[in-house]
Amino acid sequence: MSVQTIDIAGLYIAEQGRLKRLVRRLVENRSTADDLVQQAFEKLLRTVEYGNPENCPAYLTSTVRNLALNHIYGVEGKVRNRGLELNIFGELTDELRLLGGATFMDGVQTKTLNGLTDGKKAIGIPDTQINLGAEWDTPFITGLTLTGRAIYTDSQYASIDNTQSIPDWTRFDLGARYTFNWQNGKPLTIRASIENVFDKSYWAAASTNFGLARGAPRTFLVSTTLDF
Repeated sequence: MSVQTIDIAGLYIAEQGRLKRLVRRLVENRSTADDLVQQAFEKLLRTVEYGNPENCPAYLTSTVRNLALNHIYGVEGKVRNRGLELNIFGELTDELRLLGGATFMDGVQTKTLNGLTDGKKAIGIPDTQINLGAEWDTPFITGLTLTGRAIYTDSQYASIDNTQSIPDWTRFDLGARYTFNWQNGKPLTIRASIENVFDKSYWAAASTNFGLARGAPRTFLVSTTLDF
């Protein structure tokens, strides 16, 4: 997978004037507008650590608008979360195990300034999150266990006025671990896994603090555990 480097300095020169004019129409304060634009570029810098946004000017426009709305409406606001969390674990056979959980959450804004966004959904709180995993101890190689996991996260709002959101996403992971006796009979475990098997591109989360977080691309992980 190729990764393009973003010229942050050049982007700032090209976009900062437009963004400041946009924010000034909302907050009507030059100094505050300048600060919010600076914060938007800081969020962009943190975002590119996880992968570059597909459209940086659009990302900056969305981020700076949300920052301005948070500044106007969000100072006095609170978030009320009510929900239910379920977890399961069980053995279907001696070799096959299932584990997972589900969270159902209703996150809404309350006590916002003049009640302007009371009752609207909170930023970054999906209604539903589900994960389901399985482990299988293979009969053909003693000590070898194959694993799989599916993760689903519902859509999330990315602005306090609920006009912007990121879509729901599903990710699949696969893995294996092999345990055998090393020197002096001490167990050694080797683990390997692939996260995001299908290399899906998606926005993983929204937040008032860091903006949007992009999901990691297909990732290979290897680790070893040795008992002394």
